[in-house]
Amino acid sequence: MEQENTTNTIKRLQGCISDLISVLALPALWTGNEPSQIIGTLLDGLVGMLRLEFAYARLGNGPPIEVLRLAQRQTPLTPPEELGEALRPWLNGSPPDLPLTIPNPIGAGEVLIAPLRLGFHDEIGVVVAASTRRDFPSTIEALLLRVAANQAAIGLHEAVLLSEQKRTAELLEQKVAERTRQLTAVNLELLGEITERDRSEAEQRKLAALVENSTDFIGVSSLDGRALFLNAAGQRMVGLEGDRQVKATTMLDYVVEQERERFDNEVLPAVMRDGRWEGEIQLRHFKTGAAIPMLHHLFFINEQGTGRRIAMATISRDMTTRRQAEKTLLESERKFSVVFDKAAFAIALNRLPDRLFVDVNEAWSNIFGFKREEVVGRTSIELGLNRDLREREVLFSELKQRGSLRNREVTFSTKAGAACVVSCNMDVVSFGGNRYLLSTMNDITEHKQAEEERRRAEAYLREGQRLSHTASWAWNVTTNDLFWSEEHYRIFGIDPENFKLTIEAAREFIHPEDQPAANQAFNNAIRAGGEFDSSFRILRPDGTVRYVHSQGHPVFSDAGELMEYVGTIIDTTQRRLSEEALRQAHAELAHVSRVLTVGELTSSIAHEVNQPLGAIVTNGNASLRLLSREAPDFEGTREAIDCMISDAMRASEVIKGIRALVKKTVPHKMPLDINEIIREVIVLSAGELAGNQVSLRTELAPGLPRVLGDQVQLQQVLLNLVLNSNEAISKSTWEPREIVVGSEVTGPDQIMVTVKDTGIGLEPQNRERVFDAFFTSKEEGLGLGLSISRSIIEAHGGRFWNAVNKDRGATFQFTLPSGAGG
Repeated sequence: MEQENTTNTIKRLQGCISDLISVLALPALWTGNEPSQIIGTLLDGLVGMLRLEFAYARLGNGPPIEVLRLAQRQTPLTPPEELGEALRPWLNGSPPDLPLTIPNPIGAGEVLIAPLRLGFHDEIGVVVAASTRRDFPSTIEALLLRVAANQAAIGLHEAVLLSEQKRTAELLEQKVAERTRQLTAVNLELLGEITERDRSEAEQRKLAALVENSTDFIGVSSLDGRALFLNAAGQRMVGLEGDRQVKATTMLDYVVEQERERFDNEVLPAVMRDGRWEGEIQLRHFKTGAAIPMLHHLFFINEQGTGRRIAMATISRDMTTRRQAEKTLLESERKFSVVFDKAAFAIALNRLPDRLFVDVNEAWSNIFGFKREEVVGRTSIELGLNRDLREREVLFSELKQRGSLRNREVTFSTKAGAACVVSCNMDVVSFGGNRYLLSTMNDITEHKQAEEERRRAEAYLREGQRLSHTASWAWNVTTNDLFWSEEHYRIFGIDPENFKLTIEAAREFIHPEDQPAANQAFNNAIRAGGEFDSSFRILRPDGTVRYVHSQGHPVFSDAGELMEYVGTIIDTTQRRLSEEALRQAHAELAHVSRVLTVGELTSSIAHEVNQPLGAIVTNGNASLRLLSREAPDFEGTREAIDCMISDAMRASEVIKGIRALVKKTVPHKMPLDINEIIREVIVLSAGELAGNQVSLRTELAPGLPRVLGDQVQLQQVLLNLVLNSNEAISKSTWEPREIVVGSEVTGPDQIMVTVKDTGIGLEPQNRERVFDAFFTSKEEGLGLGLSISRSIIEAHGGRFWNAVNKDRGATFQFTLPSGAGG
C-alpha cells in the first residue's frame, strides 16, 4: 500500500512539472534576446499585421523601458516617454473593457486603443495597440492581440533572469498544486475507466517529453533531501547518466564542497522558513569535479487541498555563459574607459533634455580647465562655457532637427575666461531608456589664430606690394610653372582670369628693345645658378610702357640641384619719372646759378673784355699811323694787325666762356684736362679777385690723367668755389688775402681738386649744412651754389667735402674718377 502511494505521488509530481515546462517552453521566438528587442519585434509585427496607428509598450520589470512604433517607420516626433505619460490615465487601475476611445496623442482626432497586460499579475508591463478604424479590434484581432501578448510575456520571462525565476517558481507552485489535484481526480477515475487512464498517460508522456527537452536544470527531491527526479539537461550539466545514478544521490551531493556549509546554514533554513529561496550556488560536475555557477529557485511543492509539503523542487540555470558575458562586458567597459579617458580629442556626454553633464574625459578637462567633479551634474551655462546663448539655442535647434552635427566650429569660454574655438561633432544617442548628447571636440584655437595671422600677413603683404609697387614671382625650373602675385598682374596690366601664365608669355611683355639684354641676363643667371638682377621696360596690353627692376634668388634641393627661382619685380616708372624731373630741375637750378654767377662777374667780365678791345683800338690806330707815313711801315703794321687778331681771339674766348655758362645746354661728358678748366676759371674770375685785392695761386700737378665730365658743369663748380673764397676773404681783416687752387693724383684712377682760402672760415655746426639747398650765410644768397656743386660732383662719380683750416679760412675738396683717355 505504501509503495503504491509513493508511485502515485511521483506520477502527480511529474505531471505538474511537465505542465509547468510546457508553459515555459511554448515560445521559442525570442530566446536569447534583450527585452527591448523582444518588445520592439512584437510592436513591429502588430503595426504591420493589424494596420495600427501606433503600438506602444512599457516594461516595468527592472529599469523601465518604453518603446513606440508608428504606422510609417520614421523618427517619432513624440518621444515614447511623452506618449506613455499621455496614456497613463487609461492604463492605471483594473484592466478596462475593450476598446477605449481616447484623443489621439500623436495627431488629430480620436483613436481606439486596446491595452493588453503582460504577465500573470501585470508585473511585466503593458502593450497598447491603437487604430483609427471604428471596428477596431475585431474578434480575431482581439484574439491575436491576446495571443501575441501571451507570447511576448513568455519571451520576456526568458529574457529577465532573476525576476523570471521568481515568477516561474510561483507559477510552478500553482501548476504543481493544480496538476496534483487534476492527477488525483484522474487516478480515481482510472480505477473504473481504462480509456481515460490511457489518455492521461499519453498526456503525461507528452509533458514528460517537454521536460526532457528543456535546457534548464529541473530537479525534485524528497523532504529529507533524496533525489527523486532530474531532467536530461540537468543530468548533462552535472555529468550523471540515467535515473539510476540520479536516485543514488542526495541534494547536498550536487553542491561543491566549499558551498555546502553555506547551503546547510543559509539556503535550507531560508527555504524552510519562507517556502522558497533564490540565489546563486555552485554545483559540481560528478565526473570532473569542476564548479558550475548556477542561479537557483528552490521551493516546496504543496499538496492540493491540504497545503501539506510533499517535495522540494528546483529550477536552475547555468550561469557560466552569463559570467563570461559579464566578464566580457566588464573588460569592454574597462577598455572603453581607457579609450574614453586617454583619447586625444575631447569627449563630453550630456543628458537630455536637461543637458546636464554626465561625464567628460581628460582631454576635455585639459582644454577647458575644469576638473571632472566640477563638471558632472552641471550645465554648460552654469559653467560659463557659452558666451552667446542665442547661438547655443540655434545650435541645439539644428541638432534636434538633424539628430547630428559634423565639423561645426563653436566658440566656448574656458574656466580662465579665454576664448576657445573647437571643431565639434554632436550626436543624439539613446540607451537605458534615456537620451544623451555625445560631443567629440578638437581644439583648433591655435590653428584659427595661425590662420588669421596668415590671412592678416597675406593682406599686409598684398597691401604692402600694392603701395610699394613691388610684386613677387616664382619659377619652377623642373616643371616650368610660373607664379605671379596679384601686384604682378597689376603692374603688367593683366586680368588674371583671362590670361594663361607661362614663362614664354611673360617674356613677351618685355619691350622689344630690352628683350635681348633682359633674356641674356636671365639665361646667364640660370646657367650659373646665381642671382638674377635686371632693369628693363615692359609693354603693357594697352600700349603703355613701364620701367621695372627684377631680382631673383635661386633655391636648391638638399642634393644641390637647382629647383626654382623666387624673386621680386618693382615698378620703377614713377621713380624714373621723378628722377628725370629732378634732373631737369637740377639743370634749371644749375643754369640759374650760372646766370647769377655771371651777374656777379660783370665787372670782371667787362674788364677782361675791355682789355683786348682797348688793345685792338690802340693797335688799329697804330696801324693807321704806320700806313699814313710817306714810307708806309708795313712790317710794323703787320705786327699791329697780329696783335689786334690776338686780342680779338682773347675777347672771343671770354665771350665764348660766358655764353657757355649762360646757355641752357644738355650735359655732355667728354675727356677733359682738369688743369685747363682750372685756368679758364681763373681767367673769368681775375677781375673780381683784383677788385678785392685777393691773390690766386695754383699748385697744379703736371701730366694729370683726363677725367670724363661735362666742361660747363665742372667750370661752374670751380667758379662757385673761387667766388665763395673771394667773398669770405673780403670779410676778413687779416693778411695774407690768398686763394690756392691745386690738383693732384690721390689714388688709382682718381684725382683731387682743392680750393683753399684765408677767409673767415666755417662755423663747426654749419660744415655740413652749407651743402643743404637754400642754406646760406650771405645776405643776398640763394643757398644753391654748394648744393648744386655737390650734386654735379656726385653725378660725375666723385665725392665733395670741406674742412676748417688750422690757422684760418676753409678748404673745399672734391674727387673725380680719372683714366678717361690720354
